[in-house]
Amino acid sequence: MASFEFIKGRNHLRLVKASNRKRVIIITYISAILISIVYFVLQSTDLYNELSNIVVTIVSGLATLTAYLIAQKYRWNIRNKFSRCWLFFFFGSLFWFFGELTWAIYSLCLGVEIPYPSIGDVFWLIAYAPFFMAFLGYFKMFGFPFVSKKKLFVMNSIIFLSSLLILYFVLYPILILGEGPIVLFFNLAYPIGDLLLFTLAFGSLIVFFGQKIGKSYIYLTSAIIMNIIADSLFSFLTITNKYTYGNYLTTLNDLLFLWGYFALFLGFYIHLKEFK
Repeated sequence: MASFEFIKGRNHLRLVKASNRKRVIIITYISAILISIVYFVLQSTDLYNELSNIVVTIVSGLATLTAYLIAQKYRWNIRNKFSRCWLFFFFGSLFWFFGELTWAIYSLCLGVEIPYPSIGDVFWLIAYAPFFMAFLGYFKMFGFPFVSKKKLFVMNSIIFLSSLLILYFVLYPILILGEGPIVLFFNLAYPIGDLLLFTLAFGSLIVFFGQKIGKSYIYLTSAIIMNIIADSLFSFLTITNKYTYGNYLTTLNDLLFLWGYFALFLGFYIHLKEFK
């Protein structure tokens, strides 16, 4: 009888946790939709710059905090491969947060409307290294032993196609349009870094799809895809001098970065709650 009550209690606790997890996911989706509407409504006003900088910094900070809680759960053990992956995820998120915070300081406190390139871009680019190591570590632990020939074919085909699209529609136009060496470096570094992350994240998603860990990887991969599009669009807008507030493409660009952070947060949050 006591055993039955114990099992019943555990099942009830699982249902409560699942319900809370769904509630957070739904709230995140609703928040993203409402914020998107507000962005387009206010895009031509003075309030837009302040709002967009504050919101994206908060959401990126939320994703960083969630990654921190996961790293803390695994006790910051750098000798353990699994724990080391989440240390890398945390540091990658932290540097992206520093990038957003730096952009906000330049824009809101120093009056620089488009602080590009700046020290914030250094933070964003540094983040690619720990993110790359995190995805690589996960794939080496869980990907290679379980990848089938069919999954390997799908993975390589999509990665190859994505590489061609980025080369033709992003990298080639950037080289043709031309810019100073520093700006050109950052314009090229972002899509190349995104492509490397996408290769590992998507490869892991193909392997993990349908498994418990695959749920969080759907969001993590979505975050990388949105960053690829956002970085490419930002490079194009800045080169053509069309990155101006009130422009629908600028607002869409800001939203892609924001949606990426929402997806990053959900990927971390789902992993945190499902692997407790």
